[in-house]
Amino acid sequence: MTAINYFERASRDIPVFPLAHWCVRLPLAWIIIYQGQSKIPLSPSDAEAFVVPFFMWIMACLGEITAGVLLIIGGIFHNHWIGHLATRVGGLFVAIIVASVLVWVYGAPIMDLLLYEQFHVLLMLGGLYFALRGNEIA
Repeated sequence: MTAINYFERASRDIPVFPLAHWCVRLPLAWIIIYQGQSKIPLSPSDAEAFVVPFFMWIMACLGEITAGVLLIIGGIFHNHWIGHLATRVGGLFVAIIVASVLVWVYGAPIMDLLLYEQFHVLLMLGGLYFALRGNEIA
């Protein structure tokens, strides 16, 4: 038996963990919900501190909380079309909101964002993953 055959067989024998999506879904949802609820109570002075119009501040707060809740609902109803849709919409909200933060607040060249804003980039890509995959298992 060659080493490649051994590893091929071993990779097929590793059990599939159907609830593993929670290892990514819960931290992402928790971080996004936390970011949204940290804006409450909504204050124009907080929005001014980030040089963001107050209306956008309100929309960010509501969008972040909604996105996190949708990701959790999508995981609970993962075998139903509602769960699949909630996961995709929640992921899309996360990706759009975090991309907006990167552009609006930081507005740096792409290499600077990749080097110094890894946390935000990771959140954005996590949201993008759920937006593109939904509840599909690889």
